[in-house]
Amino acid sequence: MTKKASSRAAAKAPPPADRLLPDGIDQIRDLARFPSENPNPVLRVTPKGRVIYANDAARAIGGLIAGGDTASRALAAAAARASSDTTRQEAAHAAGDRHYAFTLTPVAGEAYINVYGRDVTDERNARAEIESLARFPSENPNPILRVAGDGALLYANEAAHAIRGLISGKRKKLHAALVDAVTESVRSARRAEAEYAVGGRAFAFAVTPVAGEPYVNVYGRDITEERHAQLEVRSLAKFPEENPNPVLRVTGAGGVLYANKAAAELPGMLRDGGKALAPALSGVVAEAFRHGQHRLAELPFGERLFALAVTAVPNEAYVNVYGRDITEEHRANREVLRIKNFNQSILDNLSNGIITLDDKLTITSANPAVRRIFCVEEDAVEGQTLEDVVGAENRWLIEATREALGSADSRILVDKELIGRDGHRTSINLTAASFRDAEQNYSGVILVFEDITREKRVKGTMVRFMSDAVVERLLEADEDVLSGVTQEVTIVFSDIRGFTSLSEKLGATEMVEILNAYFADMVDIIFECGGTLDKFIGDAIMAVFGAPFQSQNDADNAVSAAVAMLRRLKHFNAARHAEGFTPIDIGVGIDTGVVIAGTIGSPRRMDYTVIGEHVNLASRIETVNKLYGTHILISEFTKANLKNEPCLREVDLVRVAGVEAPLRLYEVLDYHTEESFPNLEASLAAYAQGLESFRKQAWREAAEAFSRGLNLNPGDRPTQIFLSRCWGYMARAPEGSWTGVTNLTK
Repeated sequence: MTKKASSRAAAKAPPPADRLLPDGIDQIRDLARFPSENPNPVLRVTPKGRVIYANDAARAIGGLIAGGDTASRALAAAAARASSDTTRQEAAHAAGDRHYAFTLTPVAGEAYINVYGRDVTDERNARAEIESLARFPSENPNPILRVAGDGALLYANEAAHAIRGLISGKRKKLHAALVDAVTESVRSARRAEAEYAVGGRAFAFAVTPVAGEPYVNVYGRDITEERHAQLEVRSLAKFPEENPNPVLRVTGAGGVLYANKAAAELPGMLRDGGKALAPALSGVVAEAFRHGQHRLAELPFGERLFALAVTAVPNEAYVNVYGRDITEEHRANREVLRIKNFNQSILDNLSNGIITLDDKLTITSANPAVRRIFCVEEDAVEGQTLEDVVGAENRWLIEATREALGSADSRILVDKELIGRDGHRTSINLTAASFRDAEQNYSGVILVFEDITREKRVKGTMVRFMSDAVVERLLEADEDVLSGVTQEVTIVFSDIRGFTSLSEKLGATEMVEILNAYFADMVDIIFECGGTLDKFIGDAIMAVFGAPFQSQNDADNAVSAAVAMLRRLKHFNAARHAEGFTPIDIGVGIDTGVVIAGTIGSPRRMDYTVIGEHVNLASRIETVNKLYGTHILISEFTKANLKNEPCLREVDLVRVAGVEAPLRLYEVLDYHTEESFPNLEASLAAYAQGLESFRKQAWREAAEAFSRGLNLNPGDRPTQIFLSRCWGYMARAPEGSWTGVTNLTK
């Protein structure tokens, strides 16, 4: 082995043990001198782009150095310019989701150029956030301006005017730093940057040219804290022991060679008495050491969150770890993001359209509802004039906006017709209001469009008669749904017992209060069960299940609603009884059949309702409750449509007034308790046996069964009625052909 080779091998050999125990301060100073240990990319290239030197950080960036040690196309082009002009040049490079900025500095008298890079991903993300916030410049806490190509100020938000010295004089002259950046941006048609410091604050500005426009947009942000942080880090890095942030030197296996006080006292960072790293950090260190690269990580320790830079030191058996407490920064970022997302979500989901315009009536922002109202495709409307977007057909809107600009009063126009690009006409209410800048000059207009077309009018009316879910379906459906259609529905009638006598006892005011409270409870139940409120008839309620939309369970839903009404009535009466009022009682009649459903009435007053013989039959069935002492009666047609049969018993075969065919009626008993219907199961069994014998004209056997049922529940009115009939038929048999049908005259 040659002496030179031996020397290189010795340089790569692991350092002796005493070198692994650094004295801390001096060693960190030494490391700062060598670019190979720099976590940022450092290169040296020829004017033709050949790489003479590149540190590990540079080689770790994908695509920066191609095969044969050739710099990327962007770097090579910048190197050629730097060599030709002998001036400093800038270049950019993207690798994956990371972005890097490079400064190329020619060295006088040398045939190479030094290249220094830095990761600008976070800065680019910050710019992107600023640009997204720029949709609402007047409310943006960061300075935002619009400047003509000759440097004349066209617009500045309140935050920009608040920065002392940035804008001065009656002619609104800009500070030289911004003027130079604007001139550079206009000349190169590229983004330019500038910084401005005043009163202990520092600001960074990005000047962005707008394609095809004679102006540039200027977005700024306060970087004072960033500058302070950078100075503090540089200053504290000289003295790691005094650094309030953790500083460590560790082996690739996670063994701790050095840890400053902040690291040693940080909960969860070290283990084994401070001799080893916690597993989470140890894994990051091992990865950086194995690949000889720079790694970034965010890890929690105790209740704090830290950003950690883990840097492998070439040719050394250790890794440097620098930490920074980012807890408050993380919380602030999350809160900003939460507020931003919350506000954006509100704007995106508003049914009303919202547009903001500058003093030239150029649209600066528009929410999604605007595209729907104006029938605009997905292409952005921001940056277009209001006239370009709304068209000449809506001249009234442009005139109203101009009148609002510079006016202290809002312009409100009601029920105006807006014509979309596809000719669709939308009825809207418009509010146009001007807003001011920091100097109280009028700088723009905000427009709010409320869509009041037929769908919303229908919703405003129908929501009083239907549940929200039914109304939403109605709005999505065709208009024919509201015209006359023939369909099968289930009709529910309920009525208050003894309403006339109750009205005589109570005054008009008290009676109205009771009815309003009662109706509110009952209608809520109807909506919850999927029904439609048809109308109030005095103290009666008519509801429909199956119109305007049918379902497979309309009959079941109607019966469920009736049971729930009886149960709710019990609580309603209990509350009223505590106030000294007499409880009320109701009867419910239910029938199922084909009806005509639709909007019926005069041009001045239309109601959605159903008409047909089954409407009358449901009303008749409700009145039968009075005779039999029942509360819920359903027809045989409703029973046949039930998917899940409730607790039922046949009450009677009747012929109601106005209907020739006999009708079998059934009582629903699900709402009863042991207190209201004792011995329910045994009582119903006796009743069923008695009814079967009654139909066979076996009066004595029927009477015995009904008597047993009455002993089980003495207050059961249907049992009492049939027992009385048995006694009558035993005394005097029915004449002629007996059918068992009970004829009702009312």
